[in-house]
Order: sequence, then structure tokens, then C-alpha cells
Amino acid sequence: GHVAPVVALPRPRLTDARPVGTNHIRAELQSQSGGRIQAIAFRAVDTALGEFLFRNRGRTVHIAGSLSGNYWNGNRTVQFRITDAALA
Repeated sequence: GHVAPVVALPRPRLTDARPVGTNHIRAELQSQSGGRIQAIAFRAVDTALGEFLFRNRGRTVHIAGSLSGNYWNGNRTVQFRITDAALA
């Protein structure tokens, strides 16, 4: 298989972060121009990344990760897989 490129999203607002599934975090990011993308941090609930996401809802952050397809319940969307984050 191939490894997806890691990209940085500079200064999106973390508009939502909540637990989903067994140990994952579903988030929503909003760009400065108003565009939104759904994001997920796998196995992050009890990690430093998870604590950061929960603690900084509503704030402007820097996010690193990769784009991926999400196929769930018959719907096909694009989501951002979060691997790291920091305050902007």
C-alpha cells in the first residue's frame, strides 16, 4: 500500500470535537474563508491529542494529518484524519 501525504491545515477553527465509536474523536474544522471539513482522530480519546482537541473547541489551531475517503452507511464523503495539533 501507499502512505497518504501528511499536510498541515493552518489556522482553522476547531468548531466541534466529540467522542465517537470506541475510542475516536469526530471533529469539525472551519477555514478562515468559511469552508468546513469533517475530521477524525482515531484512538485519541485518552491521549494528549484527544485532550487537546476537547480542551480547544472553538479556538483557532494548526492541524496536521491526511485526507481520506469515508464510506459509511451508504454515504461517501471526504474527511481529514488528524495526527497532530497545536494552538495557532
